[in-house]
Amino acid sequence: MAQGKSLTYRVQHIPLHFNEADLSARLQQAFEENERGRIQPLISLVPSYHAKPNSQNALVQFHPQAPSFLRDVERDKIGMTERQLPIKDAVLNIDANFFGLTQISDPPRGEEIKMDLIFVTGLDGNAFGSWTSRATGVMWPRQFLRDDLPAARVLTYGYNTKLSYNMLHTLEDFCTQLLSSLQLARDSKEALYRPLVLIGHSYGSRVITKSIVKCKILDGNMFNKALLLSLKKIVFFGAPHHGMVTDDIESYLHEKFSAEPTGDARIALVAELRGNDAGMRRELQEFKDLIGTDLKIQIISIYERKPGRRLVQKQQELDSPLPSQTGLSVTWRRDGDAYVPVTKESAILGLPAWLEMQIPSDLDHSNMTKFDHKDATYQLLVKELATVTHGFISRAFPSSSDDVQKALHGLLHLKIPLVYVSSALQTSDLLPFELKQLGHQLRKTLAESQIWIARAEDFACRAILKGNRARAIAISSMIADEEPFVQSSLKTVDNLFEDRHSSPNFSQNINAALRDLATHATRLNSKLQALLKDDLSERPSSDVIFTGVKNEEAFGHLLSMKLSSEGDSVKSMGLSEEVEPKWIPFDSLYFTTEPVLEASREEEGWLEKIVQFFTNHDSSGLKLKPRRFGVLQTNKGFEKVMVEFRPFPEHEPEKARSMRRQGFVNIARMILFSQHGAAWLSTVPLRCISAMESSVTPCFLFIYAAENLFGLDESLQKFATPSAKERALLALNYAKAIVALHSASVCHGLINPFNLYLQVPKSSRDRIISGSIRLDVQNTSPMLAGFEISRSIFAFSDLIDVEDSDWRIYLHPDRLLQGCAKEVQNPQHDVFSLGMVLIVIGLWRPFTSFKKYQEAQTEREKRDFSAKLRKQFQANGSSDTMPWEYRDIISYCLGRSSALPGRLVDTDEARLLSSYGSPKAACVVDALTNLYERIS
Repeated sequence: MAQGKSLTYRVQHIPLHFNEADLSARLQQAFEENERGRIQPLISLVPSYHAKPNSQNALVQFHPQAPSFLRDVERDKIGMTERQLPIKDAVLNIDANFFGLTQISDPPRGEEIKMDLIFVTGLDGNAFGSWTSRATGVMWPRQFLRDDLPAARVLTYGYNTKLSYNMLHTLEDFCTQLLSSLQLARDSKEALYRPLVLIGHSYGSRVITKSIVKCKILDGNMFNKALLLSLKKIVFFGAPHHGMVTDDIESYLHEKFSAEPTGDARIALVAELRGNDAGMRRELQEFKDLIGTDLKIQIISIYERKPGRRLVQKQQELDSPLPSQTGLSVTWRRDGDAYVPVTKESAILGLPAWLEMQIPSDLDHSNMTKFDHKDATYQLLVKELATVTHGFISRAFPSSSDDVQKALHGLLHLKIPLVYVSSALQTSDLLPFELKQLGHQLRKTLAESQIWIARAEDFACRAILKGNRARAIAISSMIADEEPFVQSSLKTVDNLFEDRHSSPNFSQNINAALRDLATHATRLNSKLQALLKDDLSERPSSDVIFTGVKNEEAFGHLLSMKLSSEGDSVKSMGLSEEVEPKWIPFDSLYFTTEPVLEASREEEGWLEKIVQFFTNHDSSGLKLKPRRFGVLQTNKGFEKVMVEFRPFPEHEPEKARSMRRQGFVNIARMILFSQHGAAWLSTVPLRCISAMESSVTPCFLFIYAAENLFGLDESLQKFATPSAKERALLALNYAKAIVALHSASVCHGLINPFNLYLQVPKSSRDRIISGSIRLDVQNTSPMLAGFEISRSIFAFSDLIDVEDSDWRIYLHPDRLLQGCAKEVQNPQHDVFSLGMVLIVIGLWRPFTSFKKYQEAQTEREKRDFSAKLRKQFQANGSSDTMPWEYRDIISYCLGRSSALPGRLVDTDEARLLSSYGSPKAACVVDALTNLYERIS
């Protein structure tokens, strides 16, 4: 494709110390003698697109013509010819094809990059020329946008779809290359979550849609997940969503490549663009579902209104034909009948008006991306792109300032660098003793910051759901004031840790940086505490952390839980006394080999039977289950216990085994703190811990007191169905426990009926005539256990996966896609699992008892059937069936709805809530509290 008045070349791999004069001198060394002084290179240096570049690039034009050493590059219309120029310690590469990513503009030096714009060219296109005016030679993404969007980093993406050159590329290849290049371009803490806009022309639109769907399928990868979260808008120029007219192009390809063994590759590439391609229709629907339902990203669809010309075969006379030639040559030109290759109906996705903006273009399919000047189409487009840094929040909060809009997204993101510096302080072995003491104090302060930010998120969400936008803005405005100071301090400390080997004054510098960060973090905590004082003093029944206790006491125990789960010594930080789990030898435990005897553990004399007849000190013959009931021998005698097994690989490096053991101990400490603290986290009482290392599957063991203890899965079978109000109370109490866990920055990972418990005193069991046992729910204690894979929210998860299919249906689909390669724990996964558990509690019946569940062939069929059971909850409060509000709460947990019962949340607010990590367990508690109080 033409690049306007003068061809632009790309020069890559230029040393970072080169300036424009250095590059000009090296290029002129390759000129012919008679070209020096007559041909002038016009050079513009641009950064490499890599997030961590070790070289730079340049865009070069030559006036009045290209030098002879580039003549082959200039004449190659296919764009495959490149030229190399060796220099000291590098080789310059010169091309005009612009394949791959190329950064073409950057904000002014010293200015922050606020968004990335990626331009994806179309079929037979050139990543530079496709966006360059044929009339003026203006490459508008570079020359217009640097004035109109100065905070944007602009990049182009090119790939080989030259129709005159047969290659074996597929659409999948182009998508893989795009995603790989974007990963290199955004592989830094600053760039990973930077707002992203993708802009595609024609076939480039197909590359974008398929790449986005591929990201979702593979979003277990951290980069793919970050890309989806960062994607703010997509612009389509003449997108052939529903097909385009390709018969003229296919005729050309058949004529040119039919005789070649691999000639069908390019033909197949074009044939996919027909409207009748089933694969294309399926992928488009997946994209629309993802954009319209999950991501809610705005689409700008620009469609052509001027017909183009069909590609036709032409004959022309040769000037000097050879004896073997006929005197005529055959060429293909766009001189045929007028037609519209991509109609408006094909270019429009058909999404709601608030999601898809439609803009007509007065140019044809090829020229619609080549703005000669800033016409009306350009101005409409730039106006929309300028809102990217504000997102949809400007519509939800029309009166809010830029700082507030920025802060609404900043609450959650601020916690991530806080954790980074906290981890560096915890693991660094380079700090002198006095700095370690300061580091301990700062770790405590930063942990407090994370908890206060989490509380602010919960209250901001609650304010939005209650329609109190002013309150949400007040909270976010405060964060806006503080965030720049904390971020700058974090960056300073971060840089010092990265440069510690080269810094002769490391101790002095880190001392100043730590104190500076401590000052800012303390100020942030004080201001947040003061700001949330009114919310906390109300002590709403749904606020599970501070209800019924002094705020300071609850906060201290919550902080102890958080720090202990992350491996910190709370005693050294001036908090409560250290709580250390007790290790016992495995042979202190006795297990039955008969499952039926576990079920009869409430019978009199059960303890003695296990010890006398079913002693099993040898772990090699013990059948491993996630949970076992047995007997613990202590100095005081025998005790009934419940044991949970946390497997670990049999052969593992010593360092990895040590880290795994420490993570296990950290969670045990957190459980013990939850039992001694004022914060509301009701766990099954932990007695001690152990290790079973001689088994085929070696494990760490959590050992809990089991007197009067029943799993929720057992309770469904053993006890009569409680009333609707009692079931709502059970659901509420389990949800509260999860909120408390998340407030301590711990993600459970395995919320299901097998890990939820009821402690039921014998006085709370009333036998009725039918033989069923009725619960006195008010005097029953719901408890949480099953911490086999629990981790700090920001810590990496265990690599051992969940294998039991009846357990896996409670896991979030995204969590399942990660398989064994799990990344950081996600609280949203716990909320999904809670939603599935709420269905079981509402029905008071396990999923496995349904015939359709038993007949399901796949896990997905089982999960879909189980999730649909929520629709049975539709009572209006006059029966013992769970009411419709309960169904809607479950839908919210499962991510099927952005709203909660009685609270209409518009689309803009739903988008805002998602920036806080919605759905949130705190919102579920709030809704369940209202429901419980309403049920008679």
